[in-house]
Amino acid sequence: MARRGSGTSGFADGRRGSAGSVPGENQTFRIYYETADVGKNYSASKRRVKWKFCYGVEGNERSVQLTHSALSGKKVIEEDGVVIQTVHKLSTEFQHSWESAGHVLRIEIVEMSSHAYLFSIDGVPFDQLPERGINMPRRFSESEDAAARAERRRSSKQAQLAAATARAA
Repeated sequence: MARRGSGTSGFADGRRGSAGSVPGENQTFRIYYETADVGKNYSASKRRVKWKFCYGVEGNERSVQLTHSALSGKKVIEEDGVVIQTVHKLSTEFQHSWESAGHVLRIEIVEMSSHAYLFSIDGVPFDQLPERGINMPRRFSESEDAAARAERRRSSKQAQLAAATARAA
């Protein structure tokens, strides 16, 4: 079962201020995250978590993906489709940090009642990063256009029905 959202939490040690700075080239924006149970025989035995983000308002989408087997303990971290870390260790907690494009990325697995997957960029939790707003105006205009087209279709059909009724009478 896949779940999508705009964020999940992570560390906030304040190393760099991505979330609080003015929008620009160096600011990090979240796009979305998703989780999916992907085990072969028992789907909940392996989970894939993917975070999508970009650097700068018009930056290319970047992705970080963690695939975690709860049975074997294997953890595979990928950045933009390239494996950067593979760990074969059965443990209740896990953390890995690395630098990419001048930013510090960090993934953690914290054992609670179930696994919690935490991701942060420059010490800012993913869910506290601002959402990339560049798509918002387009989404709004597309939905307004769609609503206007639907209204025109309804009006046109009503006009055709009225004309046909008038001709029949």
